[in-house]
Amino acid sequence: MKYLIALLLLAALAGGLWWQTQTPSNASRPAAPVVSVSVYTVEAREFSDRVEALGSLRGNESITITANVSDTVDAIHFREGQRVEAGQLLVTLEQAEEQAQLSAAKADLAEQQREVRRLEGLVKTMSAAQTELDARRTALEKARFKIDELEARIADRRLTAPFAGVLGLRLVSPGALLTPGTAITTLDDINPMKLDFSVPAALLGSLKPGLELRAKTAAYDEAFTGRVTVVDSRVNTSDRSIRARAEFDNSEGLLKPGLLMAVELLRNPRRALLIPEAAIVTREQQHSVWVITADNTLQRRIVQIGSRQPGWVEVISGVTAGETIVRANFPRLREGLKVTAPELEDVNQGEDS
Repeated sequence: MKYLIALLLLAALAGGLWWQTQTPSNASRPAAPVVSVSVYTVEAREFSDRVEALGSLRGNESITITANVSDTVDAIHFREGQRVEAGQLLVTLEQAEEQAQLSAAKADLAEQQREVRRLEGLVKTMSAAQTELDARRTALEKARFKIDELEARIADRRLTAPFAGVLGLRLVSPGALLTPGTAITTLDDINPMKLDFSVPAALLGSLKPGLELRAKTAAYDEAFTGRVTVVDSRVNTSDRSIRARAEFDNSEGLLKPGLLMAVELLRNPRRALLIPEAAIVTREQQHSVWVITADNTLQRRIVQIGSRQPGWVEVISGVTAGETIVRANFPRLREGLKVTAPELEDVNQGEDS
């Protein structure tokens, strides 16, 4: 019996020694993993609140050239797309009849002037009555008025540009019979360009002349910068919106009247802390970011966010300028986890030097 107990004790001791040889020590256990992440250094940037709206472009001045009278087109003095100056002749209508009547009226005026001078001499010598002279003077004034009338009728048949600008397509041909209101072409002063748009009346407090805005159109990839010039004096009672007008420099002639523009108003310009939108972790209305501490470990930090713009978020509190945060890669992250990134190595090398 004693021999049996001794054998059991020896077997237990041998098994314990074998287990120790098979189990690795704490010193030989693998270290905690280091996760590679993409990082971003928080910094203050120029920032503005953005309000979007749609607007339609129009020229600084825009009209449709039409005729005031019914007559036939005699000559066209412009080319399509031509830039013209104020007062430049565009179209001449038939005016032979009016020119003939004008010549007759001028001849009548000359005759009336001679008769008045003759009667003035006779009245001085008491050879003619004063009433006869007065009648001739009245006829002289009528002759002058007749000339003014005919010159106005001729002017109606000479269509000129009321302001400098660019002409559109020609819509009539020589010999065409025009009536009042018939469109001949368009004329637009396209520099600067005006943009009319509407925004909610709640923004009236910050919508003031001089406010900078940007606008884009599907026709071009670039954005155009302009400024608000005037705000309407009335609020639309049906949708509680208010109209405003902005001006854009168009010295290159890229913008055309009628283009639809997507307007982006830049309100409340300021310097703010901006971080990538992908860096925000949102859980139950609470926003946080992963901050990388000096020893390259993660710390979850609650932040308060403000306005947004595509790809970026304004941070009001929770982080400070110069701190490094994780830009993305959330699923594997946890408090106290060691991380690495090329940007972190550059920062650490800079601090060591």
